[in-house]
Amino acid sequence: MLKKLVSSLPLACLALYCAITTSCGGSKSTPPPPPGPFNVAGDWQVSVPGFSGLGIINSTGQAVLFDNSGQTVVMPTITGVNTFSGSATAYQAPPNGLSVVSTVSGTVSSATSISGTITNSSGTGNFTLSPTTPLSGAIALPSGSKTGEPMGLANILQVAFASDGTITGTDGVGCTVTGTVTQDHTYNVFAVTLNSTGGVGCIGNLSGIGLESSSDYFNFNGGAPDTYFYVVFLTGQAQPFVVEFF
Repeated sequence: MLKKLVSSLPLACLALYCAITTSCGGSKSTPPPPPGPFNVAGDWQVSVPGFSGLGIINSTGQAVLFDNSGQTVVMPTITGVNTFSGSATAYQAPPNGLSVVSTVSGTVSSATSISGTITNSSGTGNFTLSPTTPLSGAIALPSGSKTGEPMGLANILQVAFASDGTITGTDGVGCTVTGTVTQDHTYNVFAVTLNSTGGVGCIGNLSGIGLESSSDYFNFNGGAPDTYFYVVFLTGQAQPFVVEFF
């Protein structure tokens, strides 16, 4: 141990010497400010070890990921500043309820590049997020009558989206459903609330964020051409879950 300590002293002294000599005399350059903050609100393609899917980041930095099996990952806040860190929780689709908590450390290199590491009991892996355009047409509030099918849950929704953003309808167990959908600025990002009341089995008050897509990720509609609306409900149930509206 003493030998290791002694051998490390020259390196420590050299580092201290370099720090001192760099800051004394001669010209001193000011390091450039860190890049950002960048505008990262929108839709993202996600690549994480064992997980590939879509990401949604709203204008306040709320970030959530989901894949075509209904798995969700609630990320730490990503506001567009150069670095971010915190806890992320991954949930399998209900009803199994399995969740894994990880530590995330990330970098926002630009408005089109987010990357970092994610660490949990299985080890450490890298993740990347890159912008994607899941909807081929114009972004607008969902409209008309739609079926909402939750991945892993039995409450099939039959609702109508009005032009003012209100939602009305029923579900498969006889509950009355009301709610709202609001577009986040001009992004393909929407804030959604639902309130299901009226009897046993009603899902209560829900809130989450969503996006529109031209793809039937869950194959609930046989892959038919449509404007699909996906909502990850984050509050109101024991765990997040995804609903596909078509």
